[in-house]
Amino acid sequence: MTDKYKPISCTYHDILESVTVMKEICNIVYIDEQKVQHSVRSRITDIFARSGEEYIKLEDGTLIRLDRIRLVNETWFDQDKC
Repeated sequence: MTDKYKPISCTYHDILESVTVMKEICNIVYIDEQKVQHSVRSRITDIFARSGEEYIKLEDGTLIRLDRIRLVNETWFDQDKC
């Protein structure tokens, strides 16, 4: 069973959109469904919504739900909302 999606701050969404458009290679830290922390270095190729949840897609096809992201480059993501 997955936890309920919590929308992220508009500021964080803007950061994700910016690095996606700029095709910037990012350092990303996120927590998966099993509560395991991962650190990856990749480009974000897409930001999209599905079934009321928002995701990023990385170059290798990995999908990360936005509320599970903890860090993108030098910006720590907390649980603030728009």
